[in-house]
Amino acid sequence: MAAFNTLEARVVCSATGAHVIDVRLQYRYAATQQYHYVIGDRISWGINDVGEPTAQRVLVAGLPDADCPSCGGALEADHAILIVGDVLVGVGGLWDPRWLAEGEQFVAID
Repeated sequence: MAAFNTLEARVVCSATGAHVIDVRLQYRYAATQQYHYVIGDRISWGINDVGEPTAQRVLVAGLPDADCPSCGGALEADHAILIVGDVLVGVGGLWDPRWLAEGEQFVAID
């Protein structure tokens, strides 16, 4: 199984849209060594790297690691994690797989 990192974030429940919940999003970008981050943290590079270290703005697919703790609904869809200058700045709406070539999990937007 490939290594990944996690980001602790608040998102809207994708099962019902009725709850704002705290989740851990699993993602593969930068040094992938099971690092645990929160919004505002600077990501690390140098070990098992995935991605483009020189990219200034990147969207990364983040997969929730559990069901919604409020309603129990499955959080099946990926969320878009925004990284600017190697800092995790936020989580946006649901990830659209059409943004990427097959097999990719991030896209540089600058």
